[in-house]
Amino acid sequence: MSFRTRLVLGFVLAIFLATAVQALIAYGLYKNWLEQSAQEYIERFLRNLPRGVDMSKAEPFYNPELLATQPTDWSWIRYRLLKDQQLLFEGPDAERFPQSNALWTRGEKVLENGYVFQIALNLEDIRQSLNDYRRTTLLTFLCTLVVAVALIIVLYRFSIGPIQNLTLATRLLKYQRLPEPVPVPPGGDEVSTLARSFNEMVTELNAFLERERSFTRYVSHELRTPLSAMRAQLEAFELGLLPKDEVVPTLKDMLLRIERILDGLLKLARVTSLEKTQLSLEPIFNEILRVLPKSDQVRISLQGKQDLNVLGQAELIKQALRNLIENALKYSEGSVVIEMIQKPQIVIIIVRDEGPGVPEPHLSKLAQPFYQVSVEQHGIGLGLALAKHVVESLGGSLTLRNLPKGFEAIIGLPSTILA
Repeated sequence: MSFRTRLVLGFVLAIFLATAVQALIAYGLYKNWLEQSAQEYIERFLRNLPRGVDMSKAEPFYNPELLATQPTDWSWIRYRLLKDQQLLFEGPDAERFPQSNALWTRGEKVLENGYVFQIALNLEDIRQSLNDYRRTTLLTFLCTLVVAVALIIVLYRFSIGPIQNLTLATRLLKYQRLPEPVPVPPGGDEVSTLARSFNEMVTELNAFLERERSFTRYVSHELRTPLSAMRAQLEAFELGLLPKDEVVPTLKDMLLRIERILDGLLKLARVTSLEKTQLSLEPIFNEILRVLPKSDQVRISLQGKQDLNVLGQAELIKQALRNLIENALKYSEGSVVIEMIQKPQIVIIIVRDEGPGVPEPHLSKLAQPFYQVSVEQHGIGLGLALAKHVVESLGGSLTLRNLPKGFEAIIGLPSTILA
């Protein structure tokens, strides 16, 4: 039995039981009320009808004119007078007093001189009313059940839709096909939470697969050249075309290049959307400057407040800033200025150099992995790509632009300080 079938049957059974219990309770209460009403009639007639017994003559007889109020309908009332279990009279109109009969209920009252006055009350109208109520309750129960089942089917189709969307999307994941985000139902119930969690998972999985594809693509592209060069060097050495003193330094350079490429690619692939904590920029800059050569430290000028707070991860921010600072030191013909500015909910970090800048056609592509402005350029083209990826993963932004004399990189990071 499928989950959907069990769900519908469960709802139907729950409504059936609830409606049945309600109907039984209502029927029991109504029946009890009718029985109490019949008993109240008996007690009321026992207080009134015995007043009609006339004992002014030798043989008692019944005189309805002695009653303060007479019943409007005598057809459903019977009475009789007994003494020593002997019948003296019965009525009205010589009607026979009913004996053991389920349609009648009886009561009696002891009078003076040992007389016993008995009455019987016809319950046919009451029982008919109870039967009518029972039929009405049964009809109402069936109609309620039909309407409830119809509503369950409508609500089932409305509520099971998001689960069916999740099921289909999960099947696509099974075959390694990333689905589109599933629609999130309105509200904050469990199904809405599940849909949002699934969409977040798909987003993270898509980012992971994209990083994996990028890593594979970059490795395939960038390692092919140094590996081919190394193979050519070794083949030339084996053929005796190149001496050992020329081959070994070349192989070392190629291996160092491969190491830098793999290190950069691994850092780029491992950066994801991360949890952020409150950090102070001052110790981060102190650590970066401490590992720089003395000559580079002299060229760097810090401006603005250094103890500003940002949201992020220390090692990643340190990696991004070090890449930008080392890049600025490499191309600057003078000093490098690092300026920090506090703005509402964001901290701006500007790394400005006095270098030649970048030709405008290359500026928009500068942060792409392995992109280099010229073949003479040193490096592998991953520093700016890694810095951009880190900053964006922390919820910030990186802007690169030329100056009239120089070049600057502008980082915006979320801040814990509200203006």
